[in-house]
Amino acid sequence: MEWKVLAEAVPGNLQALALAASGADGLLASVDSAHRMLGVAVRTLRTIPPGPSDGELGGAFASACAALEGAHRELARLDAVRFGAACAFDLYALRAGPFDALPYRTWRGHSHDAGAAARDAAGRLLDAASEARAAESLLRASRSFPDGSLRWWSWRKAARRLAIDAADNAKLALDAVRRTRDALVLESFDTGVMLNG
Repeated sequence: MEWKVLAEAVPGNLQALALAASGADGLLASVDSAHRMLGVAVRTLRTIPPGPSDGELGGAFASACAALEGAHRELARLDAVRFGAACAFDLYALRAGPFDALPYRTWRGHSHDAGAAARDAAGRLLDAASEARAAESLLRASRSFPDGSLRWWSWRKAARRLAIDAADNAKLALDAVRRTRDALVLESFDTGVMLNG
């Protein structure tokens, strides 16, 4: 296989990834939606009296979890494609050299940034989903105590704390997904610069 042909396929793959991770992309929309749902749940937990609205809160947590876990799967898929493209380009650069040239070092830095941001986002997404599930479980457990009792309030307070943590991690994941997208755009540009010289 001709190494340059392999490498020339990389910019197209990276551009597709950059577009897929853009602001209009479902990945960012899913994480943003989950973040908003968790924020509503936090505010609701702070203000509502006991009653039927607890069931609606459980649904909000479940929806947020589904969105976060779906975003994690999509991010993992995008990062696997990005990593494959980066490996292909590394093989080309190994044959074409030189590794100490500024364009290669710049590309390598942006490739590293994209991978690091994707890993950060993946961890934050999983943390947020786990915390949201735990908050939902604590909310369910609070129903086993008399409404307004000390134990009821203690369980709800713990659920609210976890919901806050989940919302915080969802926000950090959103920021990390944006950093991933930005690094992918730069990585794609750098690849074009090196190939077209």
